[in-house]
Amino acid sequence: MLTLPTANQIVQGARSLEAAIGDPIAPEQVAEVLAAVLERWRDREFAPRHATILQIARHLGFSIPLLEESLDALLAPFTRDALAELARRVTVRRELLGFVMAGNVVGAGLHEVVLGLLAGAGLLVKTASREPWFFAELGKTLAHEDSRVGDRLQVFNWSRARADLTGALREVIDEVIPYGDDSTITAVGGGEVVGFGSRLSAALVTRGAARGAQAEGVARRLARDVTLFEQLGCLSPHQIFVESESEGDAVGFAELLARAMGDLASRLPPPLHLELEDAAALRSVRETARWRAIAGEPVRPIEGPGLSWVVVFDRDADLSPGPGLRCVRVSAIRNLADLASRLASIRGKLEAFAVAGNGDNLSKTRDLLAALGVSYLAEPGAMQSPPLTWRHGGGWFLDRMTIDQ
Repeated sequence: MLTLPTANQIVQGARSLEAAIGDPIAPEQVAEVLAAVLERWRDREFAPRHATILQIARHLGFSIPLLEESLDALLAPFTRDALAELARRVTVRRELLGFVMAGNVVGAGLHEVVLGLLAGAGLLVKTASREPWFFAELGKTLAHEDSRVGDRLQVFNWSRARADLTGALREVIDEVIPYGDDSTITAVGGGEVVGFGSRLSAALVTRGAARGAQAEGVARRLARDVTLFEQLGCLSPHQIFVESESEGDAVGFAELLARAMGDLASRLPPPLHLELEDAAALRSVRETARWRAIAGEPVRPIEGPGLSWVVVFDRDADLSPGPGLRCVRVSAIRNLADLASRLASIRGKLEAFAVAGNGDNLSKTRDLLAALGVSYLAEPGAMQSPPLTWRHGGGWFLDRMTIDQ
C-alpha cells in the first residue's frame, strides 16, 4: 500500500509537475518512451507487472489468470504505431491534470493518462484504495525509462474519506478528471466537473449470427467480453440482444453462451471470495429469475456452480445494469425498432456495443447505435481492447486533447 500523503506533499508534487512541463518534449518523443514502457508491461514476466497482478489477486480475490488476460486485453492497442499516430493528433497543453481513479478495473484510465502525457500535460494521479498499485508501478517504469517523461507523472493514494486531501488536489491542478459512478463524480467535483460517470455496455447478435456454425464462435467471444475484468468496467456487456424469429432462437444462443461461460470459467477462474453485498446481489438475480420462471414469465436462469457465473434469458427485458461478476442477460428482439425501444432509457449512457453479424442491415444498426450515443462499436471479443482514439464517455477528453482531423 502506498504511504498516505500530506496536503503539503500534494502541493510539492504539483510544483514538481510544473517544473517538468516547463521543459518541453515533442509528443513523438513521448510516444517512443511510452511504447517502450508499455511493451515491457505486455510481457507477463515483467517483474513490476507480475508484482502488481499478485497484489491485486491477494487484495481483491481475483484469479491471477483472469487478471493476466484482462491486462493483456487493456494493453493490446498501445502499440508503437498507434502511439505515434496519436502523438501526431495531440494539441500541446502546458497544464496540470488531476486524475481521480476508480478501483473497479485494473488500469482503468490508461487511455486518458497516455493522452495527457502525449499532449505535454503534468498528471497528478490519485489512485483508488481498492487498487493503488498499477499506476504507481507504471510511473516507476516510466521514470526508469526516461526521467524527463517520468517527472510528468505523480502518483498518490488516499481514501475518498479524506476530503481534505481531495480538496488539496483540486487547489493545485487546472482540471480534475474523475472516474467512477455518477455519485462519485458529484462528490469529487461538487457538480462542477465533467468526468467518466456511470456508463453501460451491451451486445447485439443479428439473426444470421445467432444460427449455424458461427453462433458458437460468437458466443465464445462474447463470453470473453463478459468475463474479463470480472464484468466490472464500463466496457463489460451486461445484456446481449439476439435478433430472432422465435423465442427458441434466443434461448438457443443463451445456452451456447452459458456453455462458453462455463468453459472460460475453468480457464479463468472466478473470484476466490466475494464481498457480502456482491454475493447478495448475485443471489438476488438468481432467485428473482427462478421465481419469475415459476410464475410463467419468459425467463430462464442458466447457472454455473455456486455464484461463479449466470446467464439469465429474459425475453422482453430493456437494457439495465446488472451486478457484474459474470452475470449477463440474454433477450430477444424482433428488429431494430424493437432494439431502439429497449435502449431508450439508457440513451446517452451507452459506452460500448458489440455487433455480431453482417448484411444490408448492419449499417443501419451502427447508425442507430451511434445516434444513441455509443462511444465504441466493437467486434465480439474485442470490447475490452478499445483503440487509443476511443471516445470514452462520449469523447469529451479526447476532443479536448487532440486536433480535430
